[in-house]
Amino acid sequence: DSTKEADIVSLRIVELLSSNAFKFAPTTLKSIHKELFFGVLSQGIPLGEYRHYNITKKEPILEGDSVIYDHYQTISASLTYDFDQESQFDYRGKTPEEMVKHLKKFVSGIWQIHPFGEGNTRTVTVFMIKYLRSLGFKVDNSPFKENARYFRDALVLDNAKLLKKNPEYLDRFFENLLLGGQHELSLKKMYQEVLPITPAPKNQKDQGLSL
Repeated sequence: DSTKEADIVSLRIVELLSSNAFKFAPTTLKSIHKELFFGVLSQGIPLGEYRHYNITKKEPILEGDSVIYDHYQTISASLTYDFDQESQFDYRGKTPEEMVKHLKKFVSGIWQIHPFGEGNTRTVTVFMIKYLRSLGFKVDNSPFKENARYFRDALVLDNAKLLKKNPEYLDRFFENLLLGGQHELSLKKMYQEVLPITPAPKNQKDQGLSL
């Protein structure tokens, strides 16, 4: 069931993060996806491969609307472009705030490309943690596990269509993660502010949601 699947993947996340091995390349996303979801994903869902179909996802925080994800035929080219741009960015001489703003944009962009039909957020999260560590940041999985739904909905809002786009929730998450911020990452408050008449999901921790 979904709880068992989440437990298996959570253990694999811990195992992957216990290793310092890391290569900054799109192929690393594929290997992480394969290691996390081997024997877990439904039959027919590509394992360790980019999706070969287009997707939409009805998002409660967008009142059932979907983020516009990359067309499956452009995934590889989009990732190559984003990774090349990131590789060329010089973090030296940047303030911590400038670094975090840039990192947030890169990670959010990779998530929006949505290389994988299932398990995309968890794959991108593991990649991000390992990348941040390679840059010298001290990061573990706890903030993501404890605020899984908030983090995903914040990514959704950061990548929503123009009239619904709202980057402040993802900004708060990254400020807490990397700048010692003390923002309350409240899913209930997020829903009250964005959708005053829609109740928030009851539990924002990782309970095997389709992340």
